Amino acid sequence: MTIIDLTKFGGLTQDQGNCGSCTGYGTCKTFEINDNIKHGSYSKRSERDLFKCAGGSCSQGNTMQKVLDRTLIGIASIECCPNNEMPTGIDRPCGDATCANWSETAKKSLSWKQVSLEEAKMLMGAENPQAVVGSMAVHQSFMNYKSGSYHSLGATDFVVGYHCVCIAGFDSEKGTALLWNSWGDDWGHGNENVAGGLCDIKWDDSELAFYQLVPDGEIPPGPEPQPTPSPCPFGNGCAKIANRFLELIGRKGRFYYLNPPETQKPLCISVMASGCGWFGSPKNPPERVRCSSCDKKTEC
Repeated sequence: MTIIDLTKFGGLTQDQGNCGSCTGYGTCKTFEINDNIKHGSYSKRSERDLFKCAGGSCSQGNTMQKVLDRTLIGIASIECCPNNEMPTGIDRPCGDATCANWSETAKKSLSWKQVSLEEAKMLMGAENPQAVVGSMAVHQSFMNYKSGSYHSLGATDFVVGYHCVCIAGFDSEKGTALLWNSWGDDWGHGNENVAGGLCDIKWDDSELAFYQLVPDGEIPPGPEPQPTPSPCPFGNGCAKIANRFLELIGRKGRFYYLNPPETQKPLCISVMASGCGWFGSPKNPPERVRCSSCDKKTEC
């Protein structure tokens, strides 16, 4: 039996609030854990800097590839670029309210790549362990998770969106991954290191996909790169409407729009199970990439 728990290296549970910035939060949390393990000290990164400078917006989200690519350039410290109003859904442009010498305290990744389930387990169980970034389908039941081993409830448990999280460990006996979410301490369960935000999710549930993120310490001084726009306007438009609907009924707008790695075509995803539906799978995007059930003339 193997139990891995890396939450002691990752600081506090964060809350993305009403901003569809989970790609920034899940990636930052993973980076912080791995950076702490590699360098021996915890250094909080700015989710706003990573998310916004990768081209994201609270209403339209961002893509995994854009955010992971941005880590290769650098992530500002939280002191240099505070999150400010971002959890309330207010967007600031990349570089706004960021210190002029951001590169002096910024850190970057050496590399990132998508990995298999077995590779993710090996990374977390290694002598020098690494957390991994996770992307997943969110079923309705996941919204109300509190404790125990989570699995979706079948065909009637609709997919309401896609989400990015940190995978900070696993339990081989239970067959679960330790998912660290960014919905605050009131969601999920806690442990000896954090008050809440954790979930023990079955490995084979929710179409989990995994990304390795290798930190590389401080970056050399240089100008702030400009953000690039999200490449999937149709999926973003659908999700913007759905996130607004979630806000009106008291749910947080939490979802994002997934891009397959590297040269694959963008994958447009609506966050609602009804209406536009969902257009693909993070595990197997090439065969299922289409933006058609809402508007057959629209392609990513």
